Amino acid sequence: MPMSNKNTSILITAFMALLLFFCVFYMSCSKSGKPSSCSGVICENGGYCNKGKCVCPLGYESANCGTASVAKFINTWDVTQTIIGSNRIVPSQDSSYILFIEQSATPTTFFINNFYGNPYYNNVICILDTLNTSYFRFDTNDSDEGFHMINDGFYITGGKGYITLTATDTFIIDTFYDYHKATGEIDTVAMRLTPYHF
Repeated sequence: MPMSNKNTSILITAFMALLLFFCVFYMSCSKSGKPSSCSGVICENGGYCNKGKCVCPLGYESANCGTASVAKFINTWDVTQTIIGSNRIVPSQDSSYILFIEQSATPTTFFINNFYGNPYYNNVICILDTLNTSYFRFDTNDSDEGFHMINDGFYITGGKGYITLTATDTFIIDTFYDYHKATGEIDTVAMRLTPYHF
């Protein structure tokens, strides 16, 4: 009887040693000595690493998700504004002025201030496109009629644009629609923005 217990102990010990060997072998094969592709990759603003690259949440970009998508819009801009369509009998003249694009509270929106060259036309909200953050649209959802230009009795009923970054120039092109309530005039307005040179 004591011999049987000894054999059982030897078998259990041998089985455990074999099991431990296979575990070590499996772990070493599965790791293959290579570090993880995300080792040392730090993603900011809630981004996460996948196959060595950061996947950024909406509103952030760059290799480590450290740049707000609206940052490329934030600047002081020279504006050339042209009415490209209108139901007016005599279209208005083209105009030039300076406007300011500023950060809003969210990483997917920005404010246009001094719109139309008017210091009272501020906080015109623009929203970035979810698929391509170089594109945006005017937010006219604050009221049934869009963003009001109270002093001049008209409002924006919609519009969209995009930013282009080249080696020699940066500019924003956008088109929007304004409606003059008192006269029923509707204008389609094109704007070209280039960085203001102080």
